[in-house]
Amino acid sequence: IMQLAAGINWIPHVLIADCGSSPASLTSVRPPVQALVQYLQTAGFRSAVCQDWQQIQHKLKQQSVDLLLLCVSSELSDLEVEQRVQVLQQSQSQAPIFVWEYQQDSLGSEPDLAPTSDWDAVATQVFPASTSILELLAQINRALIERRQQSRQS
Repeated sequence: IMQLAAGINWIPHVLIADCGSSPASLTSVRPPVQALVQYLQTAGFRSAVCQDWQQIQHKLKQQSVDLLLLCVSSELSDLEVEQRVQVLQQSQSQAPIFVWEYQQDSLGSEPDLAPTSDWDAVATQVFPASTSILELLAQINRALIERRQQSRQS
């Protein structure tokens, strides 16, 4: 407990928002997102998948999240992207926000995603569908190390 209080055994918390899921399928997490959760847990991170935007807002306001990862697919409409960007802008979160534009299927068809510039308004980094989970994990690790160092300096 003393080490945890001193921050020696800090375990970063990554909140994953599965933006490819429709409200009707809130209980189903997409396979690429499930794989990502397994990689994060194996790497020693705490992670949770959230599909409810009110819950995401609440967690961001509590500042209990070290990094927010939005997993987006081609199923997301321009209107949904715009609404989510507005919610994130209003949250004024200090946590880095990553956007991973994953492909739902691996049959080689390129996804028809909302323009990256929509996400640029809130994202620290946007990763295309060609980004592997291992590359994404390395970038998450880098961002969390930087955030930890900045918080120690303040």
